[in-house]
Amino acid sequence: MGGGNREFRLLASRTGAGFLIDAGYDGARAKLDEMAKQNRLKTVEGIWITRYHDDHTGCAQALADHFRCRIYFTPRLTDILEHPSHYRMPCLTTAFITSGKPQPDGMRMRWHEFQLTFFDFPGQALYRDGLLVERDGGGALFFTGDSFTPSGTDDDCLQNRDFVAEGEGYLYCLDVLQRLPKNVWLVNQHVDPRFRFSADQLARMRAELLMRIALLKELAPWSDPNYAIDESWAAVHPYGSEALGGENVTLRLRILNHAPQRETYRVKWNVPPGWKTVTADPEVTIPSHQEGRDAGDIHSEGRRAARGHGRCRVRGAAIAGVDRGGGAGPPVAVCVARIDHPDVRGMPVRPHPAVETREWREEVPRSQHPTKGIHHALRQVAKECPGLD
Repeated sequence: MGGGNREFRLLASRTGAGFLIDAGYDGARAKLDEMAKQNRLKTVEGIWITRYHDDHTGCAQALADHFRCRIYFTPRLTDILEHPSHYRMPCLTTAFITSGKPQPDGMRMRWHEFQLTFFDFPGQALYRDGLLVERDGGGALFFTGDSFTPSGTDDDCLQNRDFVAEGEGYLYCLDVLQRLPKNVWLVNQHVDPRFRFSADQLARMRAELLMRIALLKELAPWSDPNYAIDESWAAVHPYGSEALGGENVTLRLRILNHAPQRETYRVKWNVPPGWKTVTADPEVTIPSHQEGRDAGDIHSEGRRAARGHGRCRVRGAAIAGVDRGGGAGPPVAVCVARIDHPDVRGMPVRPHPAVETREWREEVPRSQHPTKGIHHALRQVAKECPGLD
């Protein structure tokens, strides 16, 4: 059930208890209260999140507070649900999660007459889950989030970080679907009819994905094509933070090594006038297919940040470069710290810890657009690091 593009599903027990799958529908509270008045629902005992997007999470915490229940998801989603402003990803929510209870991939939980199994399910997005619901006496549903529709895969946005490799992304999800019980019905949060795939259809999707990987390998100059489609392989974390004049801010460059071997990445931090880099490691070595971090401390020299409201936002971005003559080697991560001042932006800093990055982009004046700062930083890098393209 739901409204418009903000959906939720309700799993109803014969005891009168309910278990929500997602909670992004603005009218969810009113709908559940209406069901309670009609004696169709006594309470909600849990909420499962299939995706970090705001249309799946927008009212989850409010409903959890109202019904005094827990919110469930796999560990991969923990940080982005609890600290959405730390990320530069599409459709982040301002309604961050505070009562989450992460469940390991494959964890099973008995809920009344249902057996629930929690899955890491990184199909349409890296931060995505699946839920298998099996009812006593027969009948099974698998909630895929948005990852599949009756027509097949549904990967519509590269910024969601949909990886292309065996054991990752949609190929991993296809393996999960093949392990599910026979005759299970698949459910998409935005599509009404339930559906399932035949063995031939699953094989067709796998073949098409493998063909895509082959094409990307021809196009990408690096050792793994995921560098070409994953703009967040190197990302400053947190993406948004606040500082007073004279304070140090610690930013971490999170690097996911997509390469099939251990790699050493060179890191260059660039900060605007009025700030300086205190400490930063020039490089970081990361094992294959693992994430590593390089920390940098930047310091406000005081006067520039102390004007106006006395507090400014610090935003980070990471830009990839390639060694000349070494296209097959690891990319070079160039970190750009951008500072937004309240007096420049003409607005006070909101104390809300989950600031929606979409609003930041819209409110920055054209003359202060982030790309101008990034282009300036890249020109500086070109002067200081002539070996980079």
